[in-house]
Formats: sequence, C-alpha cells, structure tokens
Amino acid sequence: MPPRVRYRPPSSPDPLLTTNEVAWRLRCSTRTVWRYVAQGLLPQPIRLSPQKCLWRESAIQLFLQSRAAERRVDSSGGPAVA
Repeated sequence: MPPRVRYRPPSSPDPLLTTNEVAWRLRCSTRTVWRYVAQGLLPQPIRLSPQKCLWRESAIQLFLQSRAAERRVDSSGGPAVA
C-alpha cells in the first residue's frame, strides 16, 4: 500500500519526500533506503529534526534513472542500449 501522500501544490518545483515515500518509490524498505545512503548511492537527506528527514524528488528520480541505465548495459559489459 502506498504511503499517505500529502497535498503538494502543483507549483512546487522540487517536492520533498519522506523516508516512507522514498522507500515506496524505490520499492524497498525504509531500512534499505538508509543502507543506500550509508553506501553513498543516495544523497544525504535534508534533516528538519532528528526524526524528520526529507529527500528532493529530483535526487530520487536521478537515482532511479541511473539504476535503469545500469540494467540496460548488456551482459558483455558494453555500452548502454538506447
């Protein structure tokens, strides 16, 4: 079940996502989100308080695009297929 989505005005240029929203978009657990941060795969979040961390939606989109590009690389290690 997707997390409850807060209302975001359409004019918001780069919405901020909670840990649960990031996990839902990546189709992984929140623990895995934090593992990705520790491994340097995801950027550090914006910390509003010790319990509240947010990521820019654009950073998550870049991560997803890079993962998709990695999957398109053929098995011989050649360049990505368009």
